Amino acid sequence: MAHSTNTPVWWTMRPRDIAALIGVIVVLSALAWWLTQPKTMEQFSTAPPSPIIISASSSAPIPPSSLPQDSEHDVLHSASPAPTAIAVHVVGAVTRPGVVELSPGSRAEAAINAAGGFTDQADERSINLAQPLTDGQQLIVAARGEPIPPPPPGAPGPVSGTAKGNPDGQGRISINTASQEELEALPGVGPKTAEAIVGYRQEHGPFTAVDHLEAVPGIGRKTVDRLRDYLRP
Repeated sequence: MAHSTNTPVWWTMRPRDIAALIGVIVVLSALAWWLTQPKTMEQFSTAPPSPIIISASSSAPIPPSSLPQDSEHDVLHSASPAPTAIAVHVVGAVTRPGVVELSPGSRAEAAINAAGGFTDQADERSINLAQPLTDGQQLIVAARGEPIPPPPPGAPGPVSGTAKGNPDGQGRISINTASQEELEALPGVGPKTAEAIVGYRQEHGPFTAVDHLEAVPGIGRKTVDRLRDYLRP
């Protein structure tokens, strides 16, 4: 029997030919679909994106172009917060020697008070109570009769200017050469007493012993005993 001329062509195709035809149809259909879709994505630049900087006071990005020169460094490397306390080591003739914590800008007087104050043996001349403190500093309070430690470099000492009293190795000054200002810096000696000491030695000559201070009007035995560790002839 002869084949009908109306027989579809794919009926006479081999299976591999049919598979290849289907593949071509799928590819063409996908391409046609993609070409008919609207473009929804913008073309990206090939240049690298600019860095985004976060301000310390705001969570919104700040474009680098809006920052002044060196602002990027300042924002990214902002200064550390100021310390809330400083530690000072207080040793010597204080009630509770040790490390005390104080607010920044404190003076030596605050450190002494935090350590319980001076003991009865403390030489209060050994510390400048108005001295500003720094973190990690050590304050040494000498006892009476002990050498007064020198102040740290750059710190003001107990007495400013030239010491006319010529302090010895134990910190005692000469009663015969000390200025009125140096005498007034001694415990329990006011302007009138210092003036009386200077006037007495000018009128009667130099003192030969600290005990001779009793000859100065207004100075008694208790005052002499209190000044014995601070003065020498």
